[in-house]
Amino acid sequence: MDTLWEELTTKLLKDFPIGRTLSIDSILYLIGLQEVGKLHDTFSRDDKINLIHVGTCKVLEPYGYYFLNTKTRKVGLSIEGLKITSP
Repeated sequence: MDTLWEELTTKLLKDFPIGRTLSIDSILYLIGLQEVGKLHDTFSRDDKINLIHVGTCKVLEPYGYYFLNTKTRKVGLSIEGLKITSP
C-alpha cells in the first residue's frame, strides 16, 4: 500500500509541480474536482470542503461506505448532478 501511495504522489507531483508533497486533503480535493467535472470554476471555502468530501466518498465507495449517484441532481453546493448517500 505504501508503494502505491508513493507512486500516486510522485505522479501527481509531476502533473502539479508545487515544490512540496501533496497532502491527503489536496489529493481528495483533486479527486472531488474530477468527479464533479468543474475544473475551471472558482469555489468558495465551503465548496472546497464539499469537494474534499466528494473525493473521500469516491475513494470509500468501492468498500461500500458511500454510493455516488450521478444521475440525480443536487443543487446548492456548486456540485450539480451528484448525490451522496450511505448504504
